Amino acid sequence: MKKNFKPSITQFGDDAFLVRAEAKELQGKLNEYILALAKYLRRFEGTWIDVISAEESFAVRFNPLEISVANAYKQLDKKIDAFNFQKSNQNHPIVNIPVCYSDGFAPDLQIVAQEKSLSIDDVVEQHTSVTYRVTVIGFTPGFAYLGDLPEALFMPRRSVPRLYLQPGSIGITGHRTGIYPLGGPGGWQIIGCSPMALFDPSSENPFKLSTGMRVKFTAISPEQFHQYKTQRRQ
Repeated sequence: MKKNFKPSITQFGDDAFLVRAEAKELQGKLNEYILALAKYLRRFEGTWIDVISAEESFAVRFNPLEISVANAYKQLDKKIDAFNFQKSNQNHPIVNIPVCYSDGFAPDLQIVAQEKSLSIDDVVEQHTSVTYRVTVIGFTPGFAYLGDLPEALFMPRRSVPRLYLQPGSIGITGHRTGIYPLGGPGGWQIIGCSPMALFDPSSENPFKLSTGMRVKFTAISPEQFHQYKTQRRQ
């Protein structure tokens, strides 16, 4: 990354700024930079109402009744100038997620294998070979978009979305893989399911995954899936 690199700041309505960076300046680390900078700005809680990160940009909200647009811009610009990406770019611990890729848990796995001229084992090996990063949370509460999927597994969305997927369903589409923590409708190609509880309403942080976390999938058998479920209930 260039030493003099700096993201753009543009006004985003009456009470926010949009901070955006260019991928070519960041040598493949755009999302890491966005997440690290957003996390850094959240440390200054008294200055901002909220910092809302997306995959390639984030919005910074302020209270226009307490600070003018000009002063808010100056403070944001100053904080970004002080940010050191290299020092802030600390790796998150890896969250290991067990996934069953067997029949009954992976309704689209055979379709993916046929479309990509791969065996079932090849698809599973490709999907579990990568350490993914949670790039953004969205679509439904807690839904984690993970990147980047191996190119050999790039697939379009289903032409007809399913009305219901069981919680823990693992899908792929484009260069992303994702996890449905609550179940519900979905149009991604489902290639597995995890027995891990990714949503706990009794917890202070109910969703297990958040932006910036690293994720590694591990293949398990149907027997191990049911054992995991049984242990959770005990």
